[in-house]
Amino acid sequence: MKLVVDKDIPYFDTLIKDIDYYPSFEILKYKDSEFSSTILKDADALFIRSTTTIKDDSLEDSNIRFIASATSGYNHICKSVLEWNCNEKKCFIASGCNSFAVVNYILSCAGSLIAQNKFSKSNSVGIIGFGSIGTLLAETLDNLAIKNFFFDPYVLNSLNPKKKKSLEEILDCDLVTIHASYSRDGDYPSHRLLGKHNLLNASLKTLINSSRGEIIDEKFISEQNYFDYIADVWIDEPDCDEKLVEKALLSTPHIAGYSNQAKHQGTKSVICEFAKFFGFKNNLLEREKNIKFVKNEKLFEEDFKVNNFPCKFMKSLFDIETCSNEFKNSFLMRKMSFDLLRESFNFVDDFSCYKLNKSCKNDNNLLKKFLPMEKIN
Repeated sequence: MKLVVDKDIPYFDTLIKDIDYYPSFEILKYKDSEFSSTILKDADALFIRSTTTIKDDSLEDSNIRFIASATSGYNHICKSVLEWNCNEKKCFIASGCNSFAVVNYILSCAGSLIAQNKFSKSNSVGIIGFGSIGTLLAETLDNLAIKNFFFDPYVLNSLNPKKKKSLEEILDCDLVTIHASYSRDGDYPSHRLLGKHNLLNASLKTLINSSRGEIIDEKFISEQNYFDYIADVWIDEPDCDEKLVEKALLSTPHIAGYSNQAKHQGTKSVICEFAKFFGFKNNLLEREKNIKFVKNEKLFEEDFKVNNFPCKFMKSLFDIETCSNEFKNSFLMRKMSFDLLRESFNFVDDFSCYKLNKSCKNDNNLLKKFLPMEKIN
């Protein structure tokens, strides 16, 4: 069996060995620039990232029966392939694999805003899009006792007290963060969802976009001075609007989903689905999670007491201010390529892998809700 694999899918070489049939696989690695129908000759399965575009004719004359994307988005795959879902052909997207990583990014933003006196726990957070990331963010904010609301027209449960009836209502929250999927058509297209028409008279103080650049009107954002803008995604990547990169309070090169845990989970999920589709036995589900313990719990607790938020802890995981300064300097001043800066980013550990030592004496319920306790073996 021949597998064609993007060479930059992390952990693939380690995890594929957990399939019993592994010794018989022929694995061909490719670079994005090398992708073509030629390399798919005689291949049975294709493993890609969001940087590989699959069009209607990409798989012509190939024997590909299984295609998997080790990232959570799907805009890089044409509709006809996305609809593969039968015994003969399967298309799988690692949806939700980066949820903790993106929430980690948002918490890092919040920690930075608190340090700059631009946000406090008494303020509210508005979440646009209530899928896997939006739902997890709301749960995490609940654990931190931060008031939050959401707007998502696809969520029909009107009894949820957190659901706002309109986009305009959610834009009156102090901090608004975008987690909507991108679409140009359908019942609720998100292309340029936010712009002058609904932001000009909104009460928000900060807008965070880690979803898609095309969801907002970048021209309006770059010209307005009513609220702060934090962005990880940009229209026309890698040719981003330099004026907006400079203007944004915090700018990063599309790395919000880049954590070790997210990448490991994404790769693990596509290999699990591959094994399931072809009926291969594997040991992937038996792998233990890599749990880390907070080293300085007194400092961690003190941070909660002073800021009512794990500012220093989040900064220790991902220093977004340093990342932003380095990106602006490298991209704007040194003219380094966006893609190179994104690819060279070192994955961080997100908060999902951290626990508190169960033996420690700690009565802070918020702290325990944020990071569950576990005994060190």
